[in-house]
Amino acid sequence: MQDGSDEQFTIESYNQALNNAIRFQEIRFSDNSNAAMKMLGRFYHWYYFPHIDSFAPSKFIGYKNTSISSYKGGDTGDGRETQAALKKLFIKLDPADDDTKALEAQLRDFISEIKTRGSGLSKRFEKSGGIYIPSELSDAYESGETNLSPTEQMRTNLARKGQGSFRKRLLENMRHCQITGIDDMRLLIASHIKPWSECSSVEERLSEENGLLLAVHLDKLFDQGYITFSDTGLMKCASALTSDLMEKLGITDEMRNTKIRLSKKRRKYMKFHRTNVFMDNAKNIGG
Repeated sequence: MQDGSDEQFTIESYNQALNNAIRFQEIRFSDNSNAAMKMLGRFYHWYYFPHIDSFAPSKFIGYKNTSISSYKGGDTGDGRETQAALKKLFIKLDPADDDTKALEAQLRDFISEIKTRGSGLSKRFEKSGGIYIPSELSDAYESGETNLSPTEQMRTNLARKGQGSFRKRLLENMRHCQITGIDDMRLLIASHIKPWSECSSVEERLSEENGLLLAVHLDKLFDQGYITFSDTGLMKCASALTSDLMEKLGITDEMRNTKIRLSKKRRKYMKFHRTNVFMDNAKNIGG
């Protein structure tokens, strides 16, 4: 709670809650001295965010601009303010639903991963707490716009929409395809270097360093392992891309000799792509 201020201090939008939830993930790397870690076993209202496939508690995400370092635990407020604010944006899941049970298992795993002592979820979770999801998912299901349950939607459509901020950052910083120079955003794809499905953490999925801005046809080739890039940024083409195919696709010698800039972190992700995605490599994913 912001002391001595009449300014609205609870969140007013889903994006504000999401930004707080992303910051809450930093608890994975924090020590036991911060208030959020000390409170971990006492939170009982948990909110699931499909954009990052993870959870955060109401008293953390309900106040504006909360971070692990700024969170004050019980001194933040009594929770009624956050519940009122979050009720406008989220709905509570039926604890008897199979999808809810699956999410609860995921939540317990999340807590056990970062909690060094204690039994995990608060005892109040089952009595008066629960898991909440963005209300827009339920609205679409009940109106007949989709036949997917809210939790099924979370693991499909909204999970992909979560890449919106990832694309926005790449467009702001790269501005054009790194190979063709195309700058029409309608023809550009924000490509994950290490595939979304292979990322081991939220950080990898959302990291701009794990991305390239490519023209549509090059994104398809990159995604399916027909092309990759060396540490020096030169394009490498798989043997399946014959000279005839490359000519039809407009892949010229000039493009193959164009070096894209790769930071140290991008080179790390690109090494994964060359080893596991590039078609000519024996460790190709799914191969």
